[in-house]
Amino acid sequence: KNKAIQKGNLKDSPNPLVFELKTPITFPSPSAAAVFIAGCSVNGRKEWHVENQGMSLKSWQMKH
Repeated sequence: KNKAIQKGNLKDSPNPLVFELKTPITFPSPSAAAVFIAGCSVNGRKEWHVENQGMSLKSWQMKH
């Protein structure tokens, strides 16, 4: 996240605890994206949830 801030990819938002993307960022995996957001090591397949499905990405992937 610090690199994205230094590169100018993030901007401040009205909420001082939140940044907004100025440009899209592509991540190599769900976990890489989750680490970017959480700021610590997390399993993206467990942490990300599928909108309107009430299940984790891992559960959704196992069903599809």
